[in-house]
Amino acid sequence: CTVISYNWSQEERKEVFSNFCQKLWDISIKENIKLEPVQIKEIVKKSFPDLRKAIQTLQEIQLGIYDLNSNNIEIDYSFVYELI
Repeated sequence: CTVISYNWSQEERKEVFSNFCQKLWDISIKENIKLEPVQIKEIVKKSFPDLRKAIQTLQEIQLGIYDLNSNNIEIDYSFVYELI
C-alpha cells in the first residue's frame, strides 16, 4: 500500500490550493456550470486535498444534486427519496 504524505509547507499548500481552484474554474467553464469564484473556493476548501472529490462535487452540481447559494454548499437529498 502506497502512503501519500501531505506535509506541505504553507507556501506549497497555498500553491496547490490555488491550482485546484484554477482547475475547477476551467472545468466549470468548459462544462457550462455557472459558479462564482467564492463558490469554487468553498468547494476546494471542503474537499482539499482531494481533487477527485472536488471534481465529483462539480458533477453533482451539474446534475442538480447540490443546491448552491453564495454563502455555502448544501446537499439536496430529495432525489434519494424519489428513488426509494
